[in-house]
Amino acid sequence: VYAHEMMHQYFGNLVTLSWWDEVWLNEGLTTMYEIYAEYGIGTGAVDDLLTRRRQHMRHFLNKFAYKAVTGEDFLSTIGEIARNHYQDNTPELAYKMAKDFLELPGFPLVKINRKGRKFELSQVRFVRGLSISPFRISKHLCRNFWTLPIHLTKIDGTPYKTVMMTERNVEIDVDTDDELILDSSKV
Repeated sequence: VYAHEMMHQYFGNLVTLSWWDEVWLNEGLTTMYEIYAEYGIGTGAVDDLLTRRRQHMRHFLNKFAYKAVTGEDFLSTIGEIARNHYQDNTPELAYKMAKDFLELPGFPLVKINRKGRKFELSQVRFVRGLSISPFRISKHLCRNFWTLPIHLTKIDGTPYKTVMMTERNVEIDVDTDDELILDSSKV
């Protein structure tokens, strides 16, 4: 609770909301830091934010200090920082990925099926306690889909291929018969 309230010095006092319908922004960011402070761990998103995204947080807080913000303001700074580091479509994908995770309910469950030199990936919304396969009733569970980075790695830990999953169902062609795994440390 202490860490949560301390973070409100930044997300609430230094940068405030334009209106109450944006309260998810302050509460989400302060809760994320609270979980990290209390348990020393977090989701990949928390760890990423605390390491590689510190620049984004500083930029966001400096740009909007003593101003009222919206969720769109927060998301736009993700694209601004990404544009400083990447020349391709990464800034747009970073914006879309963050927007999906902030605005879509729940989080994705990805099913991976390998057929020879092809990986078939599909995603649905994860529902805890669901007793039947969510992929059999996916149209009822998830009308939306998330933009996701998919990192394939060889068994020995050597990175193989990274693909952005920008649709519900994606096929990835590979040029090897080596065993490949999804690198969960980068998801």
